[in-house]
Amino acid sequence: MNRAQRVLGIYELSTGGVAGTVADPKLVFTAALKANACNIILSHNHPSGNL
Repeated sequence: MNRAQRVLGIYELSTGGVAGTVADPKLVFTAALKANACNIILSHNHPSGNL
């Protein structure tokens, strides 16, 4: 997000299978820095339904 709280883009970092996936923090921050972002929003889901 920029300073006006507008979304600059969406970046799908990782897609995994049933067992799991890995999200490298270096890739998260690289994408944010390249977009000149002031804020980042991170989210994930539990496709199995188990929290």
